[in-house]
Amino acid sequence: MDAMGNLYGTTAEGGGSSGCFNYYGCGTVFKLAPDGTEIVLHAFAGGNDGDYPSAGLIMGLTGSLYGTTGNGGGNGCEGGYGCGTVFKIAPDGTETVLYAFTSGTDGAYPDGRLTMDKRGNLYGTTLEGGVCGLRYGCGTVFKLAPDGTKTVLGDLARHVGKFPAAGPIRDSVGNLYGTAEKGGAYGNGTVFELKK
Repeated sequence: MDAMGNLYGTTAEGGGSSGCFNYYGCGTVFKLAPDGTEIVLHAFAGGNDGDYPSAGLIMGLTGSLYGTTGNGGGNGCEGGYGCGTVFKIAPDGTETVLYAFTSGTDGAYPDGRLTMDKRGNLYGTTLEGGVCGLRYGCGTVFKLAPDGTKTVLGDLARHVGKFPAAGPIRDSVGNLYGTAEKGGAYGNGTVFELKK
């Protein structure tokens, strides 16, 4: 929500494009005014653009919106539909793909919400990727700097957890916390900490 009470969100499908993993459109970013008026700020197109934005958005210090798409980006995965992206929507509605994942050690399918620090670094998770002995990896925790430099901060292994579908949260000193759907001592998922 912004200071004027406008709500911002995503739809995983819709938007009218047909070049997507699903058949109902590649998804949208929308704005909902307090009076109920809805505006589509961006309709994803698949390919080099994103596809399937299933997580919520965060608002940066300058009013730009940041989010992830589970597919798209034009780099392999899911039969060529892409391994997912991190994107930015500027206040004027311009969309920019900040990073496109490539699978393998880089990570794939960033389905969770991002978090941001005071310097504008973005933090998130990928559902798959990394190296843990599984065919597609156990998932990663990543940092994306304002200049576009991406760093894998944590490569989840089976004992830490597998498949972190939700994004991380960050404490006041910079430690990250998250959840994984599977893995751990009993295989039923974990809550993990990644120290600064």
